[in-house]
Amino acid sequence: MWFLINDRHKVALQEINSAKSDRVMVILGAAMLDDILREVITSRFKKSRLANRTFSGGGFLNSASAKIDLAYLMHAIDKQAMTTLKAVAKIRNVFAHNICATFTMESKELTEGFAALNLHVGRTTYIGMSGEDTEFPFGIIDTRRRIFEVNIQLLLPQISEDLYGRHFSNSSIPFDVFGEMSRIFKALD
Repeated sequence: MWFLINDRHKVALQEINSAKSDRVMVILGAAMLDDILREVITSRFKKSRLANRTFSGGGFLNSASAKIDLAYLMHAIDKQAMTTLKAVAKIRNVFAHNICATFTMESKELTEGFAALNLHVGRTTYIGMSGEDTEFPFGIIDTRRRIFEVNIQLLLPQISEDLYGRHFSNSSIPFDVFGEMSRIFKALD
């Protein structure tokens, strides 16, 4: 079950399904996650042209690692999502820089990356937008391709959740900040 946030993701999924290629799965799956991370981070930025420059070639958020770290520091993702995203980035780099890369090849980087892809462990169903279990099982996970695919499918709604209601638009102020502040002031009385 794929959670698609925009038309770009629909196009990427069509290519993943039609190509049936390990490389296409990895590169486009990682690109979809990178796209959502960018949207999550940008949704908290002040409206400015500077925001777009931060993601460009010389910008400080050009790398996947920088976006992942910032999203974690902004409470947009949890530690498990951060670890999984870094594993996806590691696997993506193997496929991007090795023309013979496949899910079945042996390499230290792939072994380490796949060891950290564990969002599916202890689960049997996909998750919905607010983190709840759905009735849709993801079936048997018996190959690296399925491990990668299911972890991408679990990450997409988890990361996207931040876009829909955790904070005020163009800020990092959570919606419940005023409720939290009133609880603090009552505790001080």
